Amino acid sequence: MIHVASYDVFDTLVTRLVGQPTSVFLLLGRRLSQRGLVPWTPEAFARARTEAEQRAYASFGTGVTLRHVYHELGSFFGLSDAQQEALSA
Repeated sequence: MIHVASYDVFDTLVTRLVGQPTSVFLLLGRRLSQRGLVPWTPEAFARARTEAEQRAYASFGTGVTLRHVYHELGSFFGLSDAQQEALSA
């Protein structure tokens, strides 16, 4: 009698270049500022982005998408739909 045990093993490695996940917002703020897409400092963008996500969760619950977050951010800063789209792309 032959007994075979077969295992599929997949290794997934996820790395990030920042300590806290929300620190990515500071890097994004820098990039957007360098491209002239936002008039705010990277730090102001990062704070606003964090607050927009919190407001989106308060408004929409667990079904929040990036579109919801950037809508909240756009509402806060008075951005057009096109500007919101450019920020989230």
